[in-house]
Amino acid sequence: EGFPFVFGFTVYDAFESAAVARSGVLNMPGPKEKVAGGHAVMAVGYDDTARRFVIRNSWGSDWGQKGYFTMPYDYLSPDKNLADDFWTIRAAEEG
Repeated sequence: EGFPFVFGFTVYDAFESAAVARSGVLNMPGPKEKVAGGHAVMAVGYDDTARRFVIRNSWGSDWGQKGYFTMPYDYLSPDKNLADDFWTIRAAEEG
């Protein structure tokens, strides 16, 4: 509906690699990759042609694509069980 959303996802070794830090492109985990932990991020956009979300990371603008990275739509697919705890702020009250 046009709102950014925050979510947690399972981090595999590749996410913490120099290649992803340089390119800002995260692919689906390989069959031999090990779980390195979890991380919370915010989805701020998407590319239907590439089937990827644009994600804002919290590791500073020197990481990835000026602090952003892309992740395949499949990473958030319920049947993959790699992402959870989705939150969206739709309105805020002043005061």
